[in-house]
Amino acid sequence: MAIRRTIRTIFFILLGFSFASSAMAQLAAQWHGTWKSVDGKTTLTISPTHMIIQFKVEDEPEKFRDVRTELKWSDAKATESLEEETFGESNKTMSPADIARIFESAVRQKQAGDQDFSVSDPVVSRQAIKSIAPGLHKVMWSYAGGDCGYSEYIFDKDRMLELSQCKYDVSVSLFKRKK
Repeated sequence: MAIRRTIRTIFFILLGFSFASSAMAQLAAQWHGTWKSVDGKTTLTISPTHMIIQFKVEDEPEKFRDVRTELKWSDAKATESLEEETFGESNKTMSPADIARIFESAVRQKQAGDQDFSVSDPVVSRQAIKSIAPGLHKVMWSYAGGDCGYSEYIFDKDRMLELSQCKYDVSVSLFKRKK
């Protein structure tokens, strides 16, 4: 009897650990939903297991094609594993002031004459940064492939700010939750 009870207790403990680890591995519900960029060019649809990025690319003047990228959830914390198209929550936090510092440094680099470097529209980007409440925010990251496919996002109620930075580009985009 005692052995059976011990085995049953061990079984329930192990079962509890398996559910606890899968529950911890899910994206916080605050991120879930459909988000549209303020410029109307990009839509993000986020669920606990997938992130779908949709946007249009102008291949020729007045000729656009739709691009759809599906990222899968990863338990990795940001840059630990960027071998496939994934997204997840980071251990770090970030403030709008942190994003502003990164962006303003990129603007200075562009103004210094680096022709191979680009930044998003400074006026629009600065407005986007100012629309997020001050303070530290949790960070979600995504990697859609390539040299410049890494982005970080901070969440503030019905707004989400994306920071995309790489060797050649720094851009800031504001998203609003679609209702």
